[in-house]
Amino acid sequence: FLPSLHRSSMSCNMREWRHIFKERLSSAAQWEIREMCQEILRVIKPIAPTIFEDFEIDLKLEDVRR
Repeated sequence: FLPSLHRSSMSCNMREWRHIFKERLSSAAQWEIREMCQEILRVIKPIAPTIFEDFEIDLKLEDVRR
């Protein structure tokens, strides 16, 4: 568990993000990783909607945490 004040950064091109999303949004991925990638997708998809149009934000995943 990381403290809430911890910040990290990561740099990827769109091709790398697509690969990360393909692997980490899969139902086989650990739910914490899927949740983190969902949040990243929520930020990136409005910036480049055409590139990420085939990835959906899973609203059911949010219910798992509640």
